[in-house]
Amino acid sequence: MTDSVGDFGFPFPPYKIQEDFMKSLYEVIEERLIGIFESPTGTGKTLSLLCGALTWLHNNEEQLKRDLRTKVNDVQLTIEQEEKKPSSGGDWIESQYATIKLKEDLMLQKKMLDLILEHDKKIQAMRERKRKEVHEKRKWRSLVKKEPHRVESDGEDHPEEIPDGTEDFLLEEIYADKEPSEEEPPTDEHKCTKIFFCSRTHSQLAQVLEEIRKTKFAKNTRIVSLASRQNFCVNDEVRGLKSAALINEKCLDLQRNRSKVTSIEGGKALKKKRGRGCEFLRENTIENLRDSILSDITDIEEIIQMGQGEKSCPYYASRAAISDAQLVLLPYQMIFHGRTRDQMGINLKDSVIIVDEAHNLLDTISSIYCAEIDLEQLKEAQNQLTAYRERYVKKFSTKNLLKLNQLIFVVGRLVKMFPEVSKDTHRIILSHQLMSEGEFFNINLYELLNFCENTRLAQKVQGFSMNFGGKKLKDDQKEKTATQILLEKLESDGNKKKRGKKVEINQAAEQEESEAERKNTPSVIRPVLAFLERLTEDISDGRILLTWEPKPRMKYLLLKPDAHFSRILSECRALVVAGGTMQPTNELKEHIFSREIPRIREYIFDHVVPENSVLPLIVPRGPAGKALRLDFASRSSKESLMAIGMALQNLCNVVPAGIVVFLSSYDYLNAVFQHLDECGVLGRIRARKKVFREPRQGGRIEGILSEYSDAATKGGGAIMFSVVGGKLSEGLNFSDDLGRCVVVVGLPFPNKTNPELIEKMKHCDTILRPGAGNDYYENLCMKAVNQCIGRAVRHINDYASVILLDERYAQERISRKLPGWIRRSLKEAPNFGAVQSVLVKFFREKRTGI
Repeated sequence: MTDSVGDFGFPFPPYKIQEDFMKSLYEVIEERLIGIFESPTGTGKTLSLLCGALTWLHNNEEQLKRDLRTKVNDVQLTIEQEEKKPSSGGDWIESQYATIKLKEDLMLQKKMLDLILEHDKKIQAMRERKRKEVHEKRKWRSLVKKEPHRVESDGEDHPEEIPDGTEDFLLEEIYADKEPSEEEPPTDEHKCTKIFFCSRTHSQLAQVLEEIRKTKFAKNTRIVSLASRQNFCVNDEVRGLKSAALINEKCLDLQRNRSKVTSIEGGKALKKKRGRGCEFLRENTIENLRDSILSDITDIEEIIQMGQGEKSCPYYASRAAISDAQLVLLPYQMIFHGRTRDQMGINLKDSVIIVDEAHNLLDTISSIYCAEIDLEQLKEAQNQLTAYRERYVKKFSTKNLLKLNQLIFVVGRLVKMFPEVSKDTHRIILSHQLMSEGEFFNINLYELLNFCENTRLAQKVQGFSMNFGGKKLKDDQKEKTATQILLEKLESDGNKKKRGKKVEINQAAEQEESEAERKNTPSVIRPVLAFLERLTEDISDGRILLTWEPKPRMKYLLLKPDAHFSRILSECRALVVAGGTMQPTNELKEHIFSREIPRIREYIFDHVVPENSVLPLIVPRGPAGKALRLDFASRSSKESLMAIGMALQNLCNVVPAGIVVFLSSYDYLNAVFQHLDECGVLGRIRARKKVFREPRQGGRIEGILSEYSDAATKGGGAIMFSVVGGKLSEGLNFSDDLGRCVVVVGLPFPNKTNPELIEKMKHCDTILRPGAGNDYYENLCMKAVNQCIGRAVRHINDYASVILLDERYAQERISRKLPGWIRRSLKEAPNFGAVQSVLVKFFREKRTGI
């Protein structure tokens, strides 16, 4: 444990809560615990996480070397003492045996120490080499910009190879190579301890890098940012594809550029042509880019730029950097999804995992392991697979044909799970019930999925469907060769020429557009395989939802993700989950950490702002004196809508600058907006403040926020109507005049008739305790409310009021789930007049400083 604040390397004198945060974090990691940290937004949470964790990391590395040196010296001293002892009879044999064991231990400790020192030398040499290259690279890049772009040619023309519709789509008899994975480092190479820092989005991870740059750790910490192929790809041919699945398949296709054997026909092996491969996937350039990543702090955009400049693949270079990195930044999916983690070569053994912005961790993990497919997709998959089989039935090996028939059978049985006429709107069943009712319980789905992965069935069927439209072929078409198909196409094109040049041009344009659309059409086979993969999991907490509304579909639901999370907890040294609004924390302990309760430590920190800088008020009555109970049944009544409108109008009269109002949904926002407009309240509000509302389309957010910012800070003020759980309720900063008042209208409970929610609540009551389902239901609501509240008061000199517009906020079971920094000064207003008077006093004191 560190003894002084300076040991943490904080870039400026920390507040008391920041100091306590870092000390607690250090203790959690040192003691191999699970830490739940709540620190309100604006308290320097991310910087505290980084400084506390990186301090432990560097201290741990130095301590490991000191311990090894001490142990080597102690063992050497013991050996010398044993050798000096007088030898006689049986004592001599025991003494020699003890000495041999000590020498073996000495050799082991020396080897461990030597590996660490050699690794340190290797990293130091790499960094020095890269620093020397920086100047030369900059000079070279400046010359490239000045000179015309030249493309080196090998003298041969390499047109893109388009599948000809015959053997290119055949399943391979010898299974195709799996996706390249990072090999485990040799046993005689030092494996450095790592910190995996996770967040929801890449933009949040980019902010983490900016925080690191402020600290002393920027100079001596090896950092790598991980992302998907879709984010990292620099190959124009690949990154232009719209679907992430298509990008992954195309990338793997370009890597498989050697000849491969397909099925055997008449004793003759059919082979594919050798492709060009990806020009960015070269071992020497990838190693060079890897060293560049580890030598300096680089975000995703900078890695992409380096990859383009060095003609190297950023995706595989960043993966190659994992083994030598000390801090790995990555999105949730890459660490929480077991298969993705394995494919990326991520080893969690004795590592530290930090999950930032973890307020929705439970829902995030559950959604990662969900899989959904609708009846239309199943039917299309069935058609494509059947047409594919008919086209190549005489060329498949017996084994491949058997597996393909099994898949077609399974898909057909899933289609029959949806009768044309059903009395039910939905059904919830277990995985084994689905397989039993579907009559495919005797098929080994694990083997079938391996077959699909190894033969790249999804990609082959998709390529086939793009060329033939996935339609069943007539008998006289089944044996047509690629040449015959091409000749028929040419003949058809010749006939079209007679229609005139203009028609020909239009048709060519339409054909190009259709071709581009087909190439960017996601596969329907992949969702089927993803769903079947969920059925292979032996987890009692999984359910299958079959629903007919709004369209027939089936969905795998993971009701309690602790089984998936237990592997992570068993491998890592320590886990830290942190957020600005982590309460209520009981659901994390019950749903995710239930198998590791003794390791859990909770730390709830106060806000850095003084208590008198936040004015939270529960408003149980509207301006007319009637109770405000804005539940689903009454919130849309004329009385409720008028009460909301009058309350907002009065708030606009006394609150300066910007007001942000949160309503439960986009539909309710539109209903409130329409009523306020029709009754004239909106016009009166516009007389005081400029009015904005959050759009459904994310592309318009930036422009609206810019206009709102100008109106709130430079104009006479502004009011923003937003949606709980929408784009403005998480991650955005309404500091200072952008958010002098946050208003939450009602309690945004989710739809209790949702079949998924019903099953989840029932499962909680059964597995955890009676009433746990209702707790989960309330927690969904209160987590969303807490996120809205956290948009304001973003730094120590900020101030704002928080208005909770509903009498139910006064209930103890609701108010106790609000953030601690809100509860400490929360008051219930006796009437709306008191709300106005206390707001006037609050803002007058803040403006005058009296």
